[in-house]
Amino acid sequence: MEVTLYCHQISSGSDEDMWFTDSFDQCQADALEHHAQLLKDYPGRNGALAIYEIVLRVPDAPVMIAILNEASGLLEKCLVSKKLVALVAGEAP
Repeated sequence: MEVTLYCHQISSGSDEDMWFTDSFDQCQADALEHHAQLLKDYPGRNGALAIYEIVLRVPDAPVMIAILNEASGLLEKCLVSKKLVALVAGEAP
């Protein structure tokens, strides 16, 4: 079984930290709000935030145990695909 989720970058150009939702519309709304806040907090910043569609395999017991007992995370163990679907960019109004 697989699950499709959407996520956006927290920092422009970095996939290290992501914010996840279960719909593209919600993810886009969250990304727009986050980007607007970044522009407000850091004037002159205009880096784009990537929005991805990701497909995850639902973990079985051995994978869950590996996630819990190792430093690896869910994405590392269960990611099936990751596709760039949009960018949130622009300058503060």
